[in-house]
Amino acid sequence: MLYASSVVLSVTGLRKTGTHAILMSDIFAEERKMLKIIKKMNKEVTQERLLACIPGKSADRYEDDVEDLLDQLTEADAMHPAAAYTEVAVDHAEDSCIQCSSTNICSSLFALNCHEGDKVYPCLVTVGKEMDAFAAGLDDPMLSYLQGTLMNLCLDDALLTIAEEILKEHPEKKLMMVKPGVAGICELSEQAGILALLENGAEELGVTVSDRGFLTPGYSSTALLFLSETGVDCCADWQEEEERKRLLHELNVMAGHI
Repeated sequence: MLYASSVVLSVTGLRKTGTHAILMSDIFAEERKMLKIIKKMNKEVTQERLLACIPGKSADRYEDDVEDLLDQLTEADAMHPAAAYTEVAVDHAEDSCIQCSSTNICSSLFALNCHEGDKVYPCLVTVGKEMDAFAAGLDDPMLSYLQGTLMNLCLDDALLTIAEEILKEHPEKKLMMVKPGVAGICELSEQAGILALLENGAEELGVTVSDRGFLTPGYSSTALLFLSETGVDCCADWQEEEERKRLLHELNVMAGHI
């Protein structure tokens, strides 16, 4: 038996304010068969939030660079983040794989903690193809670094929005995350299976996957979320801010974004 719903989050453009905030519009939902879509989410990326993502105690020295980057992004209308997730039931679980709707996802950690009938949430987040072109045109190394940091913040915001939607229905549980690309836990090649579970979600977001598991646009990412009573070793508790920051940093280093 398969139960599925999907959420897509997207942004139509940027609006600059006096504090250089990138404001995303209010949430709305559109129902489809097997697919629930949310386009436009109410999130704000400010100069202060971006500076807070820079490690070290001297982040304030980059205020002018952050201001410059946000100006350029606003002028180019280059940022169109979007995300999709689907809720599916586990049909079968064994030593190293789970099966959902005839699609196998191989992860020993995932298989160990998920059982037949459990709900899991394949996710896809992307910042959009326009950002790839914008990033290629940056010739200042500091702006390139800040642009990558901003993209990771947007991907984090999209995953958090998905998590909040899931936890509205399951407030008593923890939401854990496994991401493809972590050796020995979930290989990068599993991204193709996640996209398959999203049905036409990847097509709607303009995301494709190569034979080696790499996504296009470049600032795109997949994840597998699942509910847990107590938490799971080696898995990220997406509700704990410090753990989320630590894991995101490690994943971004592995992905070459930092």
